[in-house]
Amino acid sequence: MFKNIKKQIALIFCTSLLVVSCLEDEGNYVYTEVDEITFEGVEESYSIARYDDFKVTPDLKHTKDSNNYTYKWFIDDGGYDSEIIAETKDLDIENLDWAPGKHDIYYVVTDEDTEIEYEYRFTVEVLNPFYEGWLVLSEENGGSRLDMISYLFEEYTVKNDVLSIANSELELSGVPESLMIYQWDRRVLGIYITTSGNGTVRLTPNTFETFRTLSSEFASDQPDDLKADNLVSPYPNYGYAAANGNIYHWFSVWHIRYNQPINIIDGTPFVASPYIVKGAPFSTTGYDDTNKRFVRFSGFRASSGLMAPEASTLFDYDTGKDLIYMTQSKYNGTRAFAFLKDPVDSKHYLAIFSPNKYTQYHYGEITATDFDQATSYAVSPDFGYIFYAVGGKVYQYDFTQDKTTLMIDRPEEVTYLKFNEFNKSNDRYDLLSSQLVVCTHNGSANGGVVEFYDVPPVNGQITLESSYSGFGKIKGIGYRDR
Repeated sequence: MFKNIKKQIALIFCTSLLVVSCLEDEGNYVYTEVDEITFEGVEESYSIARYDDFKVTPDLKHTKDSNNYTYKWFIDDGGYDSEIIAETKDLDIENLDWAPGKHDIYYVVTDEDTEIEYEYRFTVEVLNPFYEGWLVLSEENGGSRLDMISYLFEEYTVKNDVLSIANSELELSGVPESLMIYQWDRRVLGIYITTSGNGTVRLTPNTFETFRTLSSEFASDQPDDLKADNLVSPYPNYGYAAANGNIYHWFSVWHIRYNQPINIIDGTPFVASPYIVKGAPFSTTGYDDTNKRFVRFSGFRASSGLMAPEASTLFDYDTGKDLIYMTQSKYNGTRAFAFLKDPVDSKHYLAIFSPNKYTQYHYGEITATDFDQATSYAVSPDFGYIFYAVGGKVYQYDFTQDKTTLMIDRPEEVTYLKFNEFNKSNDRYDLLSSQLVVCTHNGSANGGVVEFYDVPPVNGQITLESSYSGFGKIKGIGYRDR
């Protein structure tokens, strides 16, 4: 594996001298013993995450004792001996900051007594630690922090404060409010973070080194710290932003940027709910909080409209109730799950309908235990079970049987529930999308935990599949997929 160029030249030279000496004096034999070095303890190749520490400790086997050696480590990124990275026997680099990709490394040991060099070449593949994994936004010591459960080397590893690791120009300020991840267009993943101090910003998705404010995506004037209550992209290259009771629309193919609010029907504006569910490629379903009714948002006309009266087969889309939560689930295809509260008697109702064709599938009162105290919700894409958190408890509600089952009961506060919807599909993503994400916090520093539960059919007990700790009080989680 190693070359002995100088050593070989020296041996040839010595041999030539010996030949000449033999011609002159066949009885005079003088041999010079040189050291032979064997390199052990060094692999032919390494893989390491960028910003991790990197150590190589060679075990050099000598055939001759000598203490007069020097050492050099070279990185070859275009030319031999292009850069010396160390001049020590062992290689020890803290916070390695080489560009992602493969690098050729040369380890050269020089015998200063003979000036013979011994060389060992190997490769180091540097991987982007933010390439894939769960992004976790949490509150810690009254501030905000972005962590990551990074997927590298076919396993998940927690990396705290990834913005500091990446030397990002984004400094989070204030308390965290939300984390939203969706396919911003066909080429770029949108990673949006909202805090009380920053407003809503979009991270550079590959390196996290730079960012831009949400306000910069508007054609109209907006404050630099504009906050989005929700961001939805029914289809790559177009989407909606909900902010301050308004809905804005963008469509990059037609060069339409966020501009003026579209939550206006027949010339009259209304306060729009931040909850929006994806519909057909160029439409979505939202809610009119002012008039307490479901409405349609059209991407083509960048406008709002009423639901067709004939679509109200199980319930009136003009509900007269308050929308407390709405989400989209892949249960039985694509379904919108809306939780409504009657402002008169405070009873809760579940409405399930198609956000594509507006067909209604279910409507009924929710009788689940302590549902009025829930702080977070999630809907199983496989079974349509509704999970909700109350303090340290997680309940499962089966609307088909009107049955509530207590699944988790612990002293730690449950801060967030989620079933993640992936932009891509593969076996691993499909498995993860079926798992219930449960985030808890025990009140101590870095006391946040992310757990993943398998959800069985027929109201079976959920089972813990994996768990990761070391976070703050989690306010949002989403997957940066590939």
